[in-house]
Amino acid sequence: MNLLRDNKYSKLEIIFLCLGLTILATFILNIGSLIIVLLPDFSITNLQIIGVGISMIVGFILTPTILLHRLIGFNYSAIYMFSIKRFLIYIVIIFTILLFFSIKIEDIIHPFVVATCEEFLFRGLFFSLLLSKFSKFKAILIGSLIFSLLLHLNGNFVGNFLIKFPTSIILYLIRDKVGLQESIVVHWLYNLFITKILS
Repeated sequence: MNLLRDNKYSKLEIIFLCLGLTILATFILNIGSLIIVLLPDFSITNLQIIGVGISMIVGFILTPTILLHRLIGFNYSAIYMFSIKRFLIYIVIIFTILLFFSIKIEDIIHPFVVATCEEFLFRGLFFSLLLSKFSKFKAILIGSLIFSLLLHLNGNFVGNFLIKFPTSIILYLIRDKVGLQESIVVHWLYNLFITKILS
């Protein structure tokens, strides 16, 4: 995808754009989470899932897509690299299996929303944006560093570098070799697995 190869933006400006959009996405997510916490009845789990879902969609999908289009004319459409039919088949199969094993619906939906939004931003938008100025290897490396060390800044630095950085590289490779929907599914299953181990 050579959408921006001939533009006036430098490699450094593209990196800073990815960094800024990551910070903005995280800020919007935190504002959404804060609003949920400040609501009178915080114990409603469904409201939490809806609030986080909305703030993630706004912060990780809508805002970056609109800003990239308005700021630099970057037109990204996941439709071209996304098989909705395959994605829906994956979702139905995984939901059915997880519900069969009596996993609560909120424990399925939250990791799904997180994986979908993070994958759209990093393996969708950022990967295409970074590929416009960098080789595939460098784009994956830069995107994985931003994903593991900036997006997950609230975690342990060493843990992020040793676990989330290689995981991010694997997700980029899956996105590149198979498709965005597969990287979303793998990320979703990874989040489900980690959530169940840590709880």
